[in-house]
Amino acid sequence: MAFGKDQELLARTNDINPDGLQLISKRSEMFLPDQQLSYSSGAKDIDICFVCSPLNWSAVHLPYHYLYLGAWLDKEKLTYQIIDERLDNFYLYKIKNAINKKDAVDIVSDKIIKRLKKIKPKLVGFAVYTSDYTAIMKLAERIKQEIDTKIVVGNAHASIAPQDFIFPGSPVDYVVIGEGELTLAELIQKMKSNESLEDVAGMAFLKDNAFFLTKRRNLLEKLDMPRPAYGSIDMRGYIQPTIYKIRYLLISCVDIYTGRGCPFRCEFCAANTVWKTHGSLNFVRYRPIDNVIEEITYLKKTYGIDAFYVMDDTFTMRKDRVYEFCQKLKEANLGLIWAAETRVNLIDDDLVRTMKDAGCIQLDFGVESGSQKCLDEMQKAITVEQVKAAFLLCKKHGIRTFANMLVNIPHETEADIEASDALLNEIRPTESGFSITTPFPGTALYEKYVNPKLTKEEYPQLFDSRLIETKRFRLCSHSLNLTELRERMLRKHSYSNNTPSLYAFISHERYRRAVSKSIRKTQYLKEAILLNFNSFAKRFMPKKRSPDTTLSKNITSNSTEDS
Repeated sequence: MAFGKDQELLARTNDINPDGLQLISKRSEMFLPDQQLSYSSGAKDIDICFVCSPLNWSAVHLPYHYLYLGAWLDKEKLTYQIIDERLDNFYLYKIKNAINKKDAVDIVSDKIIKRLKKIKPKLVGFAVYTSDYTAIMKLAERIKQEIDTKIVVGNAHASIAPQDFIFPGSPVDYVVIGEGELTLAELIQKMKSNESLEDVAGMAFLKDNAFFLTKRRNLLEKLDMPRPAYGSIDMRGYIQPTIYKIRYLLISCVDIYTGRGCPFRCEFCAANTVWKTHGSLNFVRYRPIDNVIEEITYLKKTYGIDAFYVMDDTFTMRKDRVYEFCQKLKEANLGLIWAAETRVNLIDDDLVRTMKDAGCIQLDFGVESGSQKCLDEMQKAITVEQVKAAFLLCKKHGIRTFANMLVNIPHETEADIEASDALLNEIRPTESGFSITTPFPGTALYEKYVNPKLTKEEYPQLFDSRLIETKRFRLCSHSLNLTELRERMLRKHSYSNNTPSLYAFISHERYRRAVSKSIRKTQYLKEAILLNFNSFAKRFMPKKRSPDTTLSKNITSNSTEDS
């Protein structure tokens, strides 16, 4: 059931909000007509119940893997429900936690079990990243003990390491490997007719008490997909204004995909490993533009969104599609602003001008480093000069920019960090995000540098900031504290982070117009007050003392015009 990005999406969200929490307390507070607040409960006899990870109790990004699978199952006349349990009020949760000593994951897991007992599905499905492997396996154990059902898993980690789920005594019955629409539908149909699963391509399960892998499943040749099943979940928490979609821009926004796949081979990314499970490395496929425009129109008319974000790995790889998209978006006259992520070597002057004319307000780039040596080390296939040219183009046309940066790159030195610092000072992105390069399973970095390989029980170490500093995961050559380095770089190069909503409202006319015409003006005001109060309060919080090195002093220093 793999689709789109791997666990880096989680990491990048946490770059903006290190606590991983929404600032608004009530996700249910919306200003839409009552009929737009309802969502499908599905049929009574449920073939499969998709369950969002209990770690996602405050997620802002839609569970697109389930929305696409659900739409496909609808087409095949199969029934499903999506359980997306949330904690509606973070502050109420804190009070309950103080009383019953349960953390958020346990509370959400209890709610999931309660729902499953009521629904009694034939099959329970989980989309699993490495980040939530442990939590989902723990929940799967509970489900097996309390409910008579089968369990299937898919998505990035399941596709990369199916053997982590299929072993004697595992609570998981089946793994769907790679793209899931065809395989999952066939699995359900075979289960309903009590047929053998051995000829279902793209699966793993136990056979004669041993791991059994079926033949490879071919990718979908055409992505003329049904519209994602937005009506199958409560959309209210996903369309409220947030700064975690178009980064640092407070906006009611929905992510969309116009294609699948990536032809590049960045060594820190696991995407190619997932697609390679189908026997194809560079097979990038695209949805018809009319199909995409119809989806955006539906989202605007049904949920009143003010913006969308194109989540494709590389939106501008085929420029002819971008031109067609921009033309048809203008013809739809929806009045939306939007953003996308792409590569610095895949834009030009005319393309940026066309995108801006169609409402594009921001482009996000994986800059990663200001050192050409580090870019080459990661097989990034871009140059520092291309980075400078891309940001200059965006500045010329008034497009906001986001630069995603990495520290802990293999063999990175203090000089390389200084090169990144100097590059950011030159290109001046509207905003920057910093991640600590982590060798996730499925990446080339993991294969090269993590020895011995992690056991299933050790996966949580990848997400523990204390352990990421250890020799096992430390890829760089310098001895700087990575967490403190990341925080210092973020403080210096987050130019609007002090007052994100106010800065954007003052500086960008199209954004002001979108907010002014929105049906959520009261919500914007409330969120803006919370955001700016939070930023103001942080200025008075004590900061950790930085290590006394020349490099850290240079990076920490910041001129008034950078603020």
